[in-house]
Amino acid sequence: MWFYYSLFFAIWGALQTFFTKSLTKKISPLPLLYIFFLFNIPITFILLLFLGGVPHATANFYLYIGIAAILDTIAFVSSYVAISQSSISLISPISSFSPVFTTLIAIFVLNEVPTPLKFAGILLVVVGAYLLNVADVKQGALTPFKTLFSHKGVLLFLLANFLWSITPIFQKKAIFETSPSVPLFASVIGMCFVFLFLTPFAFKKAIKPLGK
Repeated sequence: MWFYYSLFFAIWGALQTFFTKSLTKKISPLPLLYIFFLFNIPITFILLLFLGGVPHATANFYLYIGIAAILDTIAFVSSYVAISQSSISLISPISSFSPVFTTLIAIFVLNEVPTPLKFAGILLVVVGAYLLNVADVKQGALTPFKTLFSHKGVLLFLLANFLWSITPIFQKKAIFETSPSVPLFASVIGMCFVFLFLTPFAFKKAIKPLGK
């Protein structure tokens, strides 16, 4: 079951990046992100009500979700700016670094040591990033990495994925502070916090003229 969830998320993520790239040609990244949450929050909340309703949550729940939301806000803004500035073919593979970061951080924070198979997966991700600019290897063994990370959009997207590798740790802690444990509730509250954090900034950005 988790395989199909992961496959769906991968396909949805690819489609979302494509549509975001198209929309940022007409709308500035911050207002676009704001609109995304404006539509997504009520839909997710309705889904939450159908799947069991609002659970009881402790004060620590809101603390953990608040921290995760701050990191998510920076990550979302960074990713949308990156998508608007860089080629999709260049930044999309960077998203594969997120589970790598999460796995490594979880070793120290959650004491979740990955299996040898997971370590092999991490190695494959690094090799894949290297191969993106393997043609530059004649200029030095590390040149493919230097070429890749010389792009501002790539660095912003890498920052976003690094932050997204941290937020699940706080979200997991938050879920354990609900009774019964409802992951979707943590998602709704997290999006509400991000939405509030974005509010004073989103309206400062004007819609880009069509066709420019």
